[in-house]
Amino acid sequence: NLAIAFVAGFVLAAALVYLRVALSQTVKDPSDLTRRLRMPLLGLIPKTNADDLMKEVVTRFSQVNEAYKSARTNLTFLTPQGAPKVLMLTSSVPAEGKTISSLALAASFVQLGKRTLLIDADLRNSRMQGLLDGAFDRKGGLVALLTGNAIGLASEVVFIEHLGFDFLHYGHTPPNPVELLASPQFKMLVEEARTQYDQIIIDSAPMLGLADAIELSRAVDGVVYVIEADRIKIRVIENAIGKLTRTGAKVYGTIVTKLDSDSAGYGYGYGYGYGYGYGYGSTAEPEKSGA
Repeated sequence: NLAIAFVAGFVLAAALVYLRVALSQTVKDPSDLTRRLRMPLLGLIPKTNADDLMKEVVTRFSQVNEAYKSARTNLTFLTPQGAPKVLMLTSSVPAEGKTISSLALAASFVQLGKRTLLIDADLRNSRMQGLLDGAFDRKGGLVALLTGNAIGLASEVVFIEHLGFDFLHYGHTPPNPVELLASPQFKMLVEEARTQYDQIIIDSAPMLGLADAIELSRAVDGVVYVIEADRIKIRVIENAIGKLTRTGAKVYGTIVTKLDSDSAGYGYGYGYGYGYGYGYGSTAEPEKSGA
C-alpha cells in the first residue's frame, strides 16, 4: 500500500507540474507558435534598447529596418498576387508592438514602390499619434469619415513625407468605437481606399476584452497577429485567434516582437547567417501604454 501510494503521489505531482508549466507557457521559443497555432511565423522582431525607436525603423540597414523588410518579404509570399491588399494588425493586449509594426511595414512597402495607406483604427488608446507627432496637422480623421462629418477619404489623409506613405489618423476618441467600426461606412471607406492604393495597413485595437478587431476583420483581406515574446500565455493567444477565425477572419500568421537574441530559435535561420543578413525581425515599443 505504501509503495502504491508513493507511486501514485509521484505520478500526480508530475502531472500537476506538467499542467502548471503547460498552462503558464509563454512564447519563449517562436517555433512553439508554429507548432501550437499551426500558422506561419511571418517575422521575428529583435528587442532593442535604442532611445529613438523611429530612427531605428527608418534607418536603412539597421537591425530593426532589415527585420521589417524580411517580414514584408514574407507577406508578399502569402498569395500568388503578393501581399494581401488590406491587412489588419492586432495583438492580445496593449504594448506588444503592433503599432510600430504597422508603421514599419507601411514604410517598408513604400520601398517596393507601392502607394501605401496606413489607417489608425485604434479608437481607444492609439500610440500612432505619438510616434508621428509633429508630422501632420490634425483633422477630422477616421471618426469624422465614419460619422459623415468629412467630405471623403482624400480630404482627411495626410502625406508623411519622411516615411513616404499616406496616413489616416483616428481623429477624436468617440463614445461608441465598436459601433463605428462595425458600420457599413467603414467597409465603404476600405473599398474606396482599394481603388486608390496598392497597399493598405490598418492598426487595430488589441483583442483582449474588446470587439473592435473582430469588427474590423470583417472588412479586410486578412489579419497579422503581433505577439510580444515571453509575455502572453500561448493559451490566451490561441483563444484570441480562435475568436477571429470563428467570425470568418483570415489570420495569415504571426509576428513575434521584442525577442531577445539569446532566445531559442533566434540563432541560425532567423538571425545572422540567414539570407542577406538579419532575417526576420522587429522591435520593442518604448512605452507601456497603447500599441
